[in-house]
Amino acid sequence: MVLSNIGGDINIYILKRINYWACHIRGYLHFVFLNSIYLSYVLQSGFRLLRIVFHKYKYLRTIYSFSFFILVQWIASFLFILPILIGDHNYTSVVVYLPQEFYCSIPITSIRGTIFIILSVYFIPLCCIGVTYLWIIIHVQYRNRQIMLIPISVQRKTKRDNIIIKRICMVMIVLSSLGIIPCSFVIVYIMTNYLHWASYRISWMTVSISFALITLSSLY
Repeated sequence: MVLSNIGGDINIYILKRINYWACHIRGYLHFVFLNSIYLSYVLQSGFRLLRIVFHKYKYLRTIYSFSFFILVQWIASFLFILPILIGDHNYTSVVVYLPQEFYCSIPITSIRGTIFIILSVYFIPLCCIGVTYLWIIIHVQYRNRQIMLIPISVQRKTKRDNIIIKRICMVMIVLSSLGIIPCSFVIVYIMTNYLHWASYRISWMTVSISFALITLSSLY
């Protein structure tokens, strides 16, 4: 999205050409990949839940199990976002070409489409991640109270889990902050019927920076 803005601004012709069908599909795929990133963190939280809370069920942590989970994640990503291609009046796409931005996306002025994307891409996966990690934190804290009664090897594992919890908090903060600025533009538009000219650019730049921060946070 950001590259399309830059290419259009400096008048790169190929980025300003419009093939409407391909443009709609590309806009759809943008949200599919964004949703897939969030669902990958849902899957990651599920893996940690299985490893920490349900560690006895080893068959759920095999390479075959997680290959299946990853396949389901991608299928779910495509299916969750599919309604934006047929969700408008007369079963048309809510993805439209934004001439000032030089790409296809769901306009903030489309309240129904915007709310759907916020719920399916951002809010629902974030709630799943939050509930799963809360479950893990409660379990680890309960186990820490009994730390004197468990073997040394398990105590080392508990210390490692505490480090993981700190990383969890970092990831949750970044994932939560990712949608704050885009959602604020939507709220302002609903309340005032005013849309700032740089709303889309600021929103996508925020998304890009947030994912860069997530990548860096996973290294520590």
